[in-house]
Amino acid sequence: MKKHSISYRVDILSQPHALCRTSADIRIVYVVDGKCAVSLSGERMQLGKSDILLINSNEHAQVEAAENMLAAVISIEYYQLCSMLNMSSVRFFLTTAETGQKYSALKSQIQDLLLTYMSEDRMSGYKELGTLSLLIYTLTTNFLIVSTASGGRDNKDARVARILNYIHGNYSAELSLNAVAEQLFLSPSSVSRMFQKAMGQGFNSYIRQLRLEHVKLELQETEHPITRIAIDNGFSTPSALNKAFKAEFGSTPTEYREAHARTDRNPLSAQMDREKALQILQADQRLRISELGQQITVHADIGRMAPWKKWENKLLNVGPAHLLSSANMQRQVLFLANTLEVEYLRIWNPFSAKMMICGGKKGEYNFSFLDEILDFCVDNRLKLFLDLARRKENAMASEKQEIYSSEEPTEFESAEEWLGLLDSFLAHIRRRYKTRQYSASRFKKP
Repeated sequence: MKKHSISYRVDILSQPHALCRTSADIRIVYVVDGKCAVSLSGERMQLGKSDILLINSNEHAQVEAAENMLAAVISIEYYQLCSMLNMSSVRFFLTTAETGQKYSALKSQIQDLLLTYMSEDRMSGYKELGTLSLLIYTLTTNFLIVSTASGGRDNKDARVARILNYIHGNYSAELSLNAVAEQLFLSPSSVSRMFQKAMGQGFNSYIRQLRLEHVKLELQETEHPITRIAIDNGFSTPSALNKAFKAEFGSTPTEYREAHARTDRNPLSAQMDREKALQILQADQRLRISELGQQITVHADIGRMAPWKKWENKLLNVGPAHLLSSANMQRQVLFLANTLEVEYLRIWNPFSAKMMICGGKKGEYNFSFLDEILDFCVDNRLKLFLDLARRKENAMASEKQEIYSSEEPTEFESAEEWLGLLDSFLAHIRRRYKTRQYSASRFKKP
């Protein structure tokens, strides 16, 4: 069963030091109030109120806080995200100059998540989970960088990444070499050798260190009981945690917590920052709702009513010819044609490899797929508009970026060969519909 839960945390910043480090987490910085300067991967940028900055895994960021700066940092567990998406690596691209509907939706979801996170309502857990899921969906749908790397070395690296993703996504549960090997359809010995070569340490040693690092972080950042920390991080009992922790760090978890408790911030100051951020976010939410309400306000004057005049369009663009040979597409086209009273169907690239029509001698073409389309049009009294120009098949990621393009018309060595195909096609139509003996009443005159 695929794991869909993702760990995350929220930090409220009013000091610059909190981001002066590299982290495996994916971090989203949202400026609640004020201004700050950020250095990210050698680039310096200015952020103002309501601006968003996305920091990918293992990117170093330095925040220089201006006066009255208040920011929220949402940290999403990177390896759990990779595991959920079933990807060896995840990277996003989101610039500070981003605008448009997708960016606005992301900003609203960040604000909603922060408000839900800071809520004292004990019943807000499901809402928080849903808001986080929606935020991750928007990120992966609109801002994910898709890698196209291939090759033997890359495939081996991808398998190691998948091992790491699985370990980091399931470190709190029982983990075994056999379980990971099953995920990759490899033998345990192969996974062990591959992991040892890539990471420089054994499988079990890596898991133990990973769990202990999570324990250290919880000891420093939370007041959770030792028993809960042990169970949440894959240790069967507190005594098992004590033994492993002391062997690794030379002290018990309790002793470590006392020696490394956070002293960088006054708890009262932290609470004040949180309350201030909550007040600002609530005010922003009220303003957003008010503006939305103004945008959807409709004023109607029934004294000026007039009959609605139907806009008539007799032609429906279907697309490449091979689409219309699909039964599903035919059902959709027929529904639209009947609903909109369409008379003509326009298709292009009727002579292509997908239609099984390739170059050949006159009279030696296979028109079987085109026959299915012609029969569909005749049976449903639809006129066919054949566009013989060379056109592409496109799928667009946005209004400006084209992510897929193909062109598969039949190539001809000469104009004579092209004209020969047209002659053969017209002759085929005449023969076919004469022998089928269609009644003249079934055809509309153009």
